[in-house]
Amino acid sequence: MKHYELYVFTQDNCLPCWRLKNFVETLPEADQQELHYVPMREPASDQRTALAKELEVEVTPTLVVTCK
Repeated sequence: MKHYELYVFTQDNCLPCWRLKNFVETLPEADQQELHYVPMREPASDQRTALAKELEVEVTPTLVVTCK
């Protein structure tokens, strides 16, 4: 049983985010599915999302491992 979640915070127009996503696509499918891509900012307001605030994410790309 998996006791963790892997979140990758990204945003539009982020070259390192784009490069990371391209690299992840080279990994085996099972490994790719472990990652949950989430936006760091709300599209309408450009403010950080509630999850980004909760996990104190300020830059992208950022990988966060959370325990269940």
